[in-house]
Amino acid sequence: VELVALTLDYLQLTVNPQDRQISLALHSLQMDDFGQEDGFVLGPSESGLNSQRNVSSDEDGFRAPPIAEIHISGPLNVQTPVFDSERNVVTLRQVDFSVRALEALLDVPRLVGHAFRLREWASALSQPPNRDLAKLALATSLRPGFDTPRRGGELTCYIESLEGMPVSISSDIRLKTRKSAGSGSGGENETEDDLESRLNELAAGLWLPLRSLVNFLARMGSSFAEAAPTFKFSALQLSHLTGNAAVLQSSVGRHYQQQLLVQSARVLGSLQVLGDPASFLDDVSTGVTSFVKQTTEEVTGQRRGLGSGVEALASGVLGGALASVGKVSSSFKDTVGSLVGQPMLDHSRPKDIHEGVSYALGSLADGLTEAVSGLVDSPAQEQHEGKSVVRFLKDTALGAAGLVIRPIEGTFSAVEKLAEGAEGQVRGLRSGYNGLRRPPRAGLLGGKSGGLRSLPAPLFWPEWNLRLVSVTLPKLWSSIPISHLGITLPGARELWSEADTRELAVVRREEQDRWSLEAKARAWGRVGALRGPLKLQVWAYIDGNLELSKPLRILVGEGPMSSHILVEHLSCSESTQPLEFKVLATDIPTLSSGALRSFEEGENLGKVVVLLSPGGGATILPERYLTDSIRHGRRKSQASPDSSAVRSLISSEPPRPSEDGGQQHRDSILQQGSPPSLDALSPIRPSDLG
Repeated sequence: VELVALTLDYLQLTVNPQDRQISLALHSLQMDDFGQEDGFVLGPSESGLNSQRNVSSDEDGFRAPPIAEIHISGPLNVQTPVFDSERNVVTLRQVDFSVRALEALLDVPRLVGHAFRLREWASALSQPPNRDLAKLALATSLRPGFDTPRRGGELTCYIESLEGMPVSISSDIRLKTRKSAGSGSGGENETEDDLESRLNELAAGLWLPLRSLVNFLARMGSSFAEAAPTFKFSALQLSHLTGNAAVLQSSVGRHYQQQLLVQSARVLGSLQVLGDPASFLDDVSTGVTSFVKQTTEEVTGQRRGLGSGVEALASGVLGGALASVGKVSSSFKDTVGSLVGQPMLDHSRPKDIHEGVSYALGSLADGLTEAVSGLVDSPAQEQHEGKSVVRFLKDTALGAAGLVIRPIEGTFSAVEKLAEGAEGQVRGLRSGYNGLRRPPRAGLLGGKSGGLRSLPAPLFWPEWNLRLVSVTLPKLWSSIPISHLGITLPGARELWSEADTRELAVVRREEQDRWSLEAKARAWGRVGALRGPLKLQVWAYIDGNLELSKPLRILVGEGPMSSHILVEHLSCSESTQPLEFKVLATDIPTLSSGALRSFEEGENLGKVVVLLSPGGGATILPERYLTDSIRHGRRKSQASPDSSAVRSLISSEPPRPSEDGGQQHRDSILQQGSPPSLDALSPIRPSDLG
């Protein structure tokens, strides 16, 4: 069972003996909760593997900044030792460290439950039989590291200058236990009932400012469902520090302790029930400041273009107002839902108005579903489990009340999603990733017994790339209702801010079973969003009967793929071996088009040949891990002057290269109306895809 995971990515240690300098850089850090689909707990806001959110990520020469760095310099005088072994003294000229902005999504009841469960496991492992087995498992699974100095007596340290950059932590604290729609009323939850006492118990060993904050949140949990405080710490500057480790820790801790105590009042100003006025004021202040600064730069010629200041002002003022509306609606939703048990589980946050409308409709449907299931399922479950008559009558009464309350809760949730979607549209939120850092073991590695299986290293690569070589789907080509097909790998769809980036769209040509790529020649997605069992998926898009309506998206075929194939292709910087998938028909929904329902489940629809390789790019990866193909792959695939243009030809039988290097075939394609782009035509031969 996987509960939580902490992943540290790309730790780089640089030693310069000549200048007596040591640098340590951590590119990214992320903590995940595997009990939830969108189980992001802690990670970078706009650095590391989330650097595509950075406002400068679209500029040429951009490099993803690491989330944390520390630089240590020894004395300039080479006669002064850095470490005096006789006196047990370390002498340093300068220590600089920086931690970039962090995001935290804290579902307190779940995390508290995990903490107590881990404590029980740790207690069981301390017993002699289990202790020996645990040591053997660690010795077998963990790779050897590097030797560290032996611990001797107390170490004294002198630091001439210690500097730390400002730190910002944005948090979203949830204090109510939620459940999925349709799961019954659920009754009281043991963790939520005893949440305050459990939090106080866990906080007993914490740092004093954190302990005070946790105790405050514990007392607040019975009245308020959520808060979203942002903690900002100023730069640290200390000179001529002398002492042991405890003295140094106290000197540094005092700087952050004072600011944390002062900012604890921000928790009250960030309550969702009040609309998070603290964040709203920050948004307005930032918007006005950016408007004045950017407009001045545009007028004086220091900034190219016009209107960026107005966009910043609208993002701060209007975006902040919409965010407050969404947070107030969220608080009312939780309060209403708590009247009949637990509030319903939230969906992912929409990124634009289109997703906001879609999620709002889903919330309304969840409210109706929960109203019916709460009246029927929960009392029936209590009776089946042999609970008391009083408990049965209580759940029946809650279910009856839920017929009115759950739809109201769904309505507040719909308003919340609409406001969040409009906020994303106004702010122009950049595509980020708040899903799992790496895929769960379940489904990928199978369910074999024998403990926690080792996870192959390529599954920690951040992104995958997919390119088409050929498509042979004659039965789908003959299906008139289909407007186009989408080919992709399975994943957690709701975790992606842009649905079209991970899908290759192919449209029909006039010739029998001839297909063309539309808009882009490469798709990519996060490896952490993949879910097993792995399959190549073929989705059919069917146009609706109404103008401006979104096409209906139906999964029509799948091609099985083993996990070791994924690992093999993610371990190569360039995949030159095409993968051929036999596409089998899926169970088509009853409400789908009649032409699609004629396919029997498991029927052979044809084959798809693709190239699968690791991806990333300079917007998320450190420079030292970039090959030429990875560095330029995403930007090439995004280069599309006309999104409606047919980009390349994918035929059922790719032509053999001619003596003129394929020029004759390219000319024939141009005669059929395809744009003159050699890069777009490269999928004709696998050898051209390097």
